[in-house]
Amino acid sequence: WRRRNRSRQASIGSVLSESETPGTTLTNLVDRVFRQGIATDSMDLGSPSSECMLRGSSMTAFQDPSQTPTFKMTDSPFLSLSSSESQMSNLSTVLPNYEGFLFAKNFFHRRNIHMRAQIRNGFMLFFEDKPEAKPLHFAVLHDASAQVVNHDAQTEKDFRLSIKSYSVNCVFEAESHEARDEWIQAISLSAEANLAEPHQYHSFAPVHENISTRYFTCGKQYFADLATNLKAAKKTIFITDWQLTPDIYLTRTFEGPQDRLDEILLERAKADVKIYILVWRDSQIAGLNSSRIESIFKGCNENIHVIRDPKDTLWYKLNIFNFWTHHQKMVVIDGAIGYCGGIDLAIGRYDTPEFNLVDEDKIEFPGLDYCNPMAGYTHYDKPIHFDEHQDRFTVPRMPWHDLQCKVLGAPVLDLQRNFIQRWEASRQKNASTKDWIIIPDEKPQEPAIPQDNVKHHKTRIQILRSVSKWSFGFTQTEQSMYTAQLDAIRHSKHFIYIGNQFFTSTNDISQPNPTNTLVKELVNRVIRAHYDNEEFRLILLHPQQTSSNLDDYSRVPLKLVYWQYGGVLRAQWGLWQSLVNRIGEILGKEKTNKYLTIHSLRSHGKTTKVNGEGMTEENYLTEMAYIHAKMMIVDDEKVFVSSHNVNDRSFLGSRDSEIGMMIEDAEKVPVKINGVTTPCSKFVHEMRMDLFRMLLGFKDQSEDSKIADPFEAFKTWREMGRANSEIFDRVFDCVHAKTVDLKGLKTLSNYKTRPKNVNLQYVGDLDKVKGFIEDFPRPFLENSWEDIHTRFLLDGLKIFDAFFV
Repeated sequence: WRRRNRSRQASIGSVLSESETPGTTLTNLVDRVFRQGIATDSMDLGSPSSECMLRGSSMTAFQDPSQTPTFKMTDSPFLSLSSSESQMSNLSTVLPNYEGFLFAKNFFHRRNIHMRAQIRNGFMLFFEDKPEAKPLHFAVLHDASAQVVNHDAQTEKDFRLSIKSYSVNCVFEAESHEARDEWIQAISLSAEANLAEPHQYHSFAPVHENISTRYFTCGKQYFADLATNLKAAKKTIFITDWQLTPDIYLTRTFEGPQDRLDEILLERAKADVKIYILVWRDSQIAGLNSSRIESIFKGCNENIHVIRDPKDTLWYKLNIFNFWTHHQKMVVIDGAIGYCGGIDLAIGRYDTPEFNLVDEDKIEFPGLDYCNPMAGYTHYDKPIHFDEHQDRFTVPRMPWHDLQCKVLGAPVLDLQRNFIQRWEASRQKNASTKDWIIIPDEKPQEPAIPQDNVKHHKTRIQILRSVSKWSFGFTQTEQSMYTAQLDAIRHSKHFIYIGNQFFTSTNDISQPNPTNTLVKELVNRVIRAHYDNEEFRLILLHPQQTSSNLDDYSRVPLKLVYWQYGGVLRAQWGLWQSLVNRIGEILGKEKTNKYLTIHSLRSHGKTTKVNGEGMTEENYLTEMAYIHAKMMIVDDEKVFVSSHNVNDRSFLGSRDSEIGMMIEDAEKVPVKINGVTTPCSKFVHEMRMDLFRMLLGFKDQSEDSKIADPFEAFKTWREMGRANSEIFDRVFDCVHAKTVDLKGLKTLSNYKTRPKNVNLQYVGDLDKVKGFIEDFPRPFLENSWEDIHTRFLLDGLKIFDAFFV
């Protein structure tokens, strides 16, 4: 590699020597470098980046904003592209890659070692000085620093590497003092937490331009695409989830379920694909049985590695309230394809745009995947084909609304870096996993098969997340998703759509819990519109309750309901009540309804069976379609899709680990917004249209006039939500709007008696239900709401309530 590098240096040097004349442009120079085939892998020329490494030679661009850039030679080992716009530093797409030989004077309890080292995508790998050697050690450079030891003649080639998060303090001797400077700068540029100009929203990841992206509005779409690319994987597969069911079926056909996840992974492992699975070691209170993942994959193939984190300690086993979780949902394949959003590869997550409640033939929802947590315990310890847990005649399945996105190109390296950073934080805690070192990719790879279903190629993407000391081992906490969403709300112009599983946020910063202020930003934005006489609309989609059974008065689900309804509706610090209070008591509700509409999702169906007397019995069913989505659309200009709930756990960074992305689009389409034609992001607008068609039950584009303009969409949601709610309330007694106190939970949660609570004279009205939206059930548990908060020991204590918000 040294011979190859010297040859590149000589070739690049010859081009640079011809480029010292004033007025040489970057475009001309780069074209000449590429035409001669001597550009290095680490060059990033896709955008006006802040720094771009060119091994062996360098220049600095001194740019007058009104003039063409010119260059002069410098002593720096990097090509540094200056910009009058500080934000341009956020557009850098590839971290520096570097390699060379080092003499380690002190190295992790060892001394005086000759070794080969590489810097790749924010990591540093150390190898023995021999061919095909496995890594001796692996360092995460997230908050690393490097500096010259001193300047005397004996140590002029020495530099010190320090990494705060891992208490690393090593001294190396480079091959020359020039190489020393290159190592120092490569390390500095890889330390994302220490950048002189941090990335937008203080994210670990920069903004990337011209990215190919696809969205999925249901589990069926996502699972099918994932199965295709998993089966084509050639090199690596990274999977991290909050919950993972190894034997989940990724595709369902008329012939039956196919593409079982564990079988795909085993087949790929036999083809020498390295597979890394990283999941949360669930606490007793969650009961997800993550140990089954280890038991299935352990020992089946040396290429499959599973880590459950946190480490299995006695304290962890005894502490039923292990407060925080690993909540990221992400897959990376071959360093080429990345999936990110809210969908776990788990029981109950597969769903279709039809939100079907019934599957009597057991084709689309086999075994445990016919799932309804409200009806009782879900057997996470059983194989997927276990089929005796719920009676399909009386118990509907619970539909599941969620979203996921796929990206190609540079953001995939950010997702990969996130995975490896967390993998390292977990790997180093366990002696049994110390050899499971992942070799990062130097640059985005090409997918193994064409991604023809990706239609958007000019999106602007930034990966955002929540990480901290406990989850990633970092000394600095990152809450970039929270920061970005607050900023998007502040700068919104016309409308916001939010669909989220939880909505626990405050307008009152004096409250001990919750502490995140997304509600405060929403309230301020609506109030500004109200007093400035602007037209502004806010649609909130939120589930009627948690997905768990409430009939047993269990502490956790009821407490979650308390905080949900506080944040959305009832608390003085919550969204609805804050708007009513701010706008004015007399006209408060009327004016608030002008700006805000709140909805949930509900589906219905019918099952039949032949009884012992040969008579056909019918059973009319209804169930909430559980909203597990974590997304926000602003002005059809940007969309956030992630694992983040709207609560402190997800937003603050120091609690649950989360990841997601903010997506915009350079390609614009004309959209009527309150009747005025406005250029909007093509990706975001088309995503909203597909999403609204699905939720409102529009089978094609013939009714697009009702939703294309967000202000018309607001009216449509309001009208259809009200009409559907009136029908559901007439036909079914077992709905949330009729459950006003804790006693009523017995009717809501008892599926054996539900057939008696159907008003058969009105069942014909169900044919008039359009789509799946209904009004958010404001009366739900309103007579017991305060009682829920005070009935349990420790309630009201800040540290205890923090578990729920």
